[in-house]
Amino acid sequence: GLPSEATANSAETRTRSKARFPACSQHGHSLRFYCKSCDVAVCGDCAVIGSHRDPREHEIVPMSEMTVKRKQSSAAEVQKLKNRTQPRVERAIAAIPRIKRPPPLKKLISGSSLI
Repeated sequence: GLPSEATANSAETRTRSKARFPACSQHGHSLRFYCKSCDVAVCGDCAVIGSHRDPREHEIVPMSEMTVKRKQSSAAEVQKLKNRTQPRVERAIAAIPRIKRPPPLKKLISGSSLI
């Protein structure tokens, strides 16, 4: 027969989650967790029964927590770069009118004694 609505919804959820999270090379599950100790994404099996199971050696957090932290960290780094470069850019822009530009090539040729 036809699959139930719950089964169809479950299959759809699995498909969406696999599209968002890459799969673990060892277990094939979505990499939904992050081992802060090893700086690597892990699946639930890695965190519970796999190589990252020992909480004394591995600090496991949900991937969503790391995503938020990395986004905040990236935004802070971008702001630092802007703060460092903005004064230089403003000085360079302010100096543009003071830069002596050579006369246009036509003027040089017409003013020359060669013509």
